[in-house]
Amino acid sequence: MPETNNSKEDLFTYFKNHTRETISYVLLILGLLLLFFEPVYGGLLIGIVAGIFFGNEIVSFIKNWKTTINSQSQYSEVARNLILAGLALAFFISAPAIFLGAAISIGIKELFLGQEK
Repeated sequence: MPETNNSKEDLFTYFKNHTRETISYVLLILGLLLLFFEPVYGGLLIGIVAGIFFGNEIVSFIKNWKTTINSQSQYSEVARNLILAGLALAFFISAPAIFLGAAISIGIKELFLGQEK
């Protein structure tokens, strides 16, 4: 029984020390639950969380997409990127709210914070 109490204390300590991650976990779970009932709002929440965490990588890829494509020397790498682009397009068609949420959060992050390293 003391191990359970100690693990609960560790969990609460983690939540107190990592509030950004904790809020993101809660929003992500809420977004996943909302996908079943209100897909647009659930997708927006998931997209916002994803945009906050992966915004820098997405912006970096968009800014350097020409050099990324030109640096691919082997056909298999180009084919993989084309298939990934097709998959992204299919996801956008089936769940545009996730992409919209990510775009909103990345736009706000870039507008107010700029390029953060």
